[in-house]
Amino acid sequence: MTNISKKEIDDLIIELSSIRWFKYPYQIIPTDSEWQREFTTTKYHYYDLFSFFSDININNESKVLEVGLGYGYIALWVKMKYHCSVYAIEHPSRATVNNIDFCAQMGDRGIKIIKADLLQEFPFEDGFFDMIIFSEVLEHIQPQNVKHIMNELTRVLKNSGKMIITTPNVATLHSRYRALRGINPQPFPIQSMSDETYEHIRIYTLEELERICVIYNLKILKIKHSNHYKGKFWSDIRKKLITSVFPSFSDEIFLHVVKQKV
Repeated sequence: MTNISKKEIDDLIIELSSIRWFKYPYQIIPTDSEWQREFTTTKYHYYDLFSFFSDININNESKVLEVGLGYGYIALWVKMKYHCSVYAIEHPSRATVNNIDFCAQMGDRGIKIIKADLLQEFPFEDGFFDMIIFSEVLEHIQPQNVKHIMNELTRVLKNSGKMIITTPNVATLHSRYRALRGINPQPFPIQSMSDETYEHIRIYTLEELERICVIYNLKILKIKHSNHYKGKFWSDIRKKLITSVFPSFSDEIFLHVVKQKV
């Protein structure tokens, strides 16, 4: 297993962000004035996420699926670190998977991209994957479709296979403050779309995620709370101090779960 440094993570984010796959302002690239703020938030998120993989037992014979490829940061990081077989599914309407250069870059680096609508049956056999990464996708799914997608995720995951689930936390300190002011912490659900996929529709609490895991026979092995930092010293210190005492106020929830035998 190869250790990947923070600099290598930074370099990967910068490399994959440098080409505008999505129309502005949906994607910020290094030549945009907003880049430094966006990069700071992004890199801290991925530092936390990738450190969450530290005790996951996968090797070069494992098959890993990323659901929702995005810019490819996670898929390529997993490939670089574990040298395993990495598959990624993404909605057919997304700009990245319709860009010949992007797909060629991913293919050259060993990422197998499959265009697929999550509302259909996943194009894999039962128990095909040793691990699934379901990161920052759940909040984009209409609640009535969660059952189908969770059934498909657990179908293609092996018994005793691992899954990483990450999603924003609806119970952040900022959300609670909005609620006290009479403002809905979660805006009207179908406020905008990116290509033919929704932006955030439904955001969850940790308790709701735990209930979802029980329903789909997923045992939680590890829970981590994470924050978005803006590179502003006092603001970041204040957030770190508050969330160290009250983790449920954090911006993100990470779950490491295992599929139990029925």
